[in-house]
Amino acid sequence: MAIKGILFDKDGTLLNFSETWVPAYRAAVQVAADFVRDPAMADRMLRVTGFDPDSGTFDPLSLLAGGTTTQICDAWADEAGLVERDQFSQLVHDAMDDYAARYPVPIADGLDILFERLVGKGYALGIATMDSEVVAKVTAETLGLSRWLTFLAGYNSGHGVKPEPGMVLGFCAAAGLTPAEVLVIGDTDRDVNMARNADAGLVVGVLTGASPGEQLVQIADRVLESVFDIETLLVE
Repeated sequence: MAIKGILFDKDGTLLNFSETWVPAYRAAVQVAADFVRDPAMADRMLRVTGFDPDSGTFDPLSLLAGGTTTQICDAWADEAGLVERDQFSQLVHDAMDDYAARYPVPIADGLDILFERLVGKGYALGIATMDSEVVAKVTAETLGLSRWLTFLAGYNSGHGVKPEPGMVLGFCAAAGLTPAEVLVIGDTDRDVNMARNADAGLVVGVLTGASPGEQLVQIADRVLESVFDIETLLVE
């Protein structure tokens, strides 16, 4: 069946993951360490959720590479030994969201032109992210993508979380498509498994994010250098 819709992951697919999120995580973990009055806690929290501050590398299967902000805040609260965590979680969540929303770094210039061209060719477009809906909306607006979107969902939009199929199915409902008519593109196993669980028509990995190519080639239908190569997969 011909592809009629494309559902994009956000971080690592449309955004430069490290340049967007390392500063955001560092800002948030500093708030966390200040809250518990333990400066050494900052690096420990980063390590326990998948980032090595010394090498600057992420574990592609970690929470920081693909979890929700809420999951990350909970893990940091656990590391700090907090029982009463509502205030902590709100402060850290807000710090992370604020930084990520204000300083998104695209993988390259021209995403808005790519989206305009794809819509012009008749494709419905959507974004599905494990980030919060509000940050995803601000990011899409900042990058000039909002007007080209039929669908946008974060982890708190009511469609479930990756790798559950709900975001793909929500996109299908919004665009009037079947899963077999949808191409899902992302940089992690969570993106791929979400697509598989929804029976998406084409599952594509990109090498601009947290996961190494050798992992993606084993689980995705195709692997691209970046989203800018996506038109090579589409039949005119």
